[in-house]
Amino acid sequence: MKTVFYINGAKITRKELNEIIGKAAVKELVFLSKERRFMKVALETSFNMGSYGTVTVCFG
Repeated sequence: MKTVFYINGAKITRKELNEIIGKAAVKELVFLSKERRFMKVALETSFNMGSYGTVTVCFG
């Protein structure tokens, strides 16, 4: 399963996102997004990360 990240609507790589918000935070966002997807709640999940903006995690 491919994971695609967006920050404020602009596509970003996992490596860049790790540098911006931290590796532990990215890991937690992916975990929460997978839970929601497998529960069939949403296909994409957005998280407000304060001053960093909105991070959207999509699976394809």
